[in-house]
Amino acid sequence: MASTATLSLGPNQENEVQLLPPKEEKTLDNFMKLGKYCWLILLFSEFMLLSGAGNTLYMMYAGAIPKQVSCEGPDVFIKDICDSSYDFHNPPNCTITSKYDFYSINVDVRTEDLINLPTFIFIFFQFGHFCGEGAWVKTSISVQMVGVLIGSVTSGAVADRYGRLKVLSVCFFMVSSLSIVNTFVKDLIYFTIVRTLLSVFKGGLLSTYGVYKMEHVPRQHRFWIATMISWAPNYMILSLVAYLCHDWITYQYAIFALSMPGALVFMFVQESPRWLIQAGRIDDARRVLKRIMEVDGNTSDHSWSEIEVMLQTEQKRQAERTQKRKNYDFRHLFWNKYMASVTMIMWLGMFSTSFTNYGFVFNIEKLSGSLYINALLMGTLRWVLNIVFGVADMKFKGLGRKHIHLISKLTITACVFSIFITYYFEYEEEYSLIIRVATLLASATASQVFITKSMVLMEFYPTVIRNSAVSFKSSASRIGTILGPQLFILCPYKSLPYAVLTGMCLFDAIAFQVQLPETKGKPLPETMPERQKNGRTELPTSDPEKK
Repeated sequence: MASTATLSLGPNQENEVQLLPPKEEKTLDNFMKLGKYCWLILLFSEFMLLSGAGNTLYMMYAGAIPKQVSCEGPDVFIKDICDSSYDFHNPPNCTITSKYDFYSINVDVRTEDLINLPTFIFIFFQFGHFCGEGAWVKTSISVQMVGVLIGSVTSGAVADRYGRLKVLSVCFFMVSSLSIVNTFVKDLIYFTIVRTLLSVFKGGLLSTYGVYKMEHVPRQHRFWIATMISWAPNYMILSLVAYLCHDWITYQYAIFALSMPGALVFMFVQESPRWLIQAGRIDDARRVLKRIMEVDGNTSDHSWSEIEVMLQTEQKRQAERTQKRKNYDFRHLFWNKYMASVTMIMWLGMFSTSFTNYGFVFNIEKLSGSLYINALLMGTLRWVLNIVFGVADMKFKGLGRKHIHLISKLTITACVFSIFITYYFEYEEEYSLIIRVATLLASATASQVFITKSMVLMEFYPTVIRNSAVSFKSSASRIGTILGPQLFILCPYKSLPYAVLTGMCLFDAIAFQVQLPETKGKPLPETMPERQKNGRTELPTSDPEKK
């Protein structure tokens, strides 16, 4: 809105004149378009996600326990030896036969089962973890998730200091290489070692690709793109691939083959211009932005002159900040009281959501029905919800991040509570369908919580600590993932875990709604806020002049 001022023209002569509003200074957000280059980044991001998500969901199948282990002989028939007093290692004159959907490492595949498989595959199927030994494989998954935690935490600071693309290239190469090595191991110990090392780089890949993707996406397209290029459609793809592969070695090769085109796309993408500007590499940012304009077919001198003005302004600011530049790290996530409270609420919320989601995912074989159908239903339901919320986000401007988070989190709370009631009153046999539906719905809805929290995180934290924030959030998610596989193993009472999860989910729904700001439609903040101003804590800002 224009302001007025009084202009003196001489004795007893004063005129009121209208002042023009200051010209809005353009930032990088003004030049990010959904053009050809942005679509190339989205294609690249999908291959990165397919590699990371594929090697995470891999253990949903590779670690699946058989549905039933029977023992058949001339005079003996034991329907389920796991529920009997016999040890499956020393069966009473009978042959162990397992019923399963997928050739996982739990399954002790005998020679007669391998007549249709190549010889080189046969020699590596030497696992066999039936009955109580299935807990060893769930523990292996938890150990692997420790590797993801390490990778998530360390990659954030590295990507903030050395660049997003360098971290992605190293992590993608190592994940791809170790996934092939994984197919040659001979027992659970070596399998766990290789997969844990792979998981370190997988954690770096997953925590960095999202930041790289969103730093190229225009603000008005962030949410629907986050819902489309997400875990949900990959759930569906990977479920179909698992069904076609049917064994853990072939499945690993398939994931490798599907993600390999990403290696070619590396040749055509550039470092994030947003990171380059914040790192003070203005000349490199200029080169990347010029390349983006060429790919998009934008040869307008006017557009380039505006970009040059923006870059020159940034260069001046960088020169002014050189003397007091600091290396930002995780401590700056707690820069003031308000940021500290937001950081802890985000951390606890990610933990509870991840603990719930992966507790269900890595024990999905225990649900009634087919493993493949359940996984496909989970992925399909996730994507349907993503589409519904994505369209709603674009159509209804008043539907904010907090609204979507509240709806999703309360849905999960209701689902988990219904499972708690079913187990508490011991109706799990009669109402197994309720447990199945509630589990699939809760896990599918968790996708919206992950997306919403990630969006708020991207839109709340400044560029200088954004990747560190993603890594810190990922640490909560990975701890939840570490403990998730143990959800149904360690607790002596079936209903107790669901009671705890109900309380955790309800707390997250309320705390997020009360404490976090609405970030929809806001530009990505670039600079850190003051610790305090006029006795009040400040929020991060996109205004570069605020220091």
